[in-house]
Amino acid sequence: TKMGDSNDLYIGEWVIAIGNPFGTMISDPQPSVSVGVVSANHRRVRREVGGGERLYQDMIQTDAAINPGNSGGPLVNGLGQVIGINTMLFSQSGGDQGLGFAIPINRARRVAEEIIQYGRRRNPWFGFRGEAINSVTPGMLQQLDIRVDSGVIVTEIVRTSPAYQQGLDVGDVITAVNGERVEHPLDIDFINWDLFIGDPVTLEVD
Repeated sequence: TKMGDSNDLYIGEWVIAIGNPFGTMISDPQPSVSVGVVSANHRRVRREVGGGERLYQDMIQTDAAINPGNSGGPLVNGLGQVIGINTMLFSQSGGDQGLGFAIPINRARRVAEEIIQYGRRRNPWFGFRGEAINSVTPGMLQQLDIRVDSGVIVTEIVRTSPAYQQGLDVGDVITAVNGERVEHPLDIDFINWDLFIGDPVTLEVD
């Protein structure tokens, strides 16, 4: 099996999930496959779906059946190339409901390289905390002389952090990160989670 390019996916493309769903309940251990399509790409899955422990970023969504036991198996395209790692399903019943998610293989590659070189996935950090403008009182916005309608106000910053060293400070309003508009601190968390140490970051600040 060859590695594919998860940046080259399109909606509706046929995919196959390989694994051994409910393997501990079936005496025959042979793997099984399920077929579906790429339902969506670059999905962000909120903490609540992942049990509150992590953010799932840039996920491939598929309706190929993913059930407990075949997560961790490959998601392959019609050419047999691995384009993702089956990771999770969203289900209220515990069974497949056509909402499966896979980590893109290009991201999995980068994480694997980090683990091989450093023994872990090194987490980048900006070094600040913020609040959404729409959660701050009008009086406070006037006091801080903030005139933009959306963005994230920096409320705390670590003075040894990369962001502070580049000139960010408390009271600044971040309106975009790497060209992507942000309106809530969670938007910044998602962007940060997608980065690796050494990746460039551009902040648009009001």
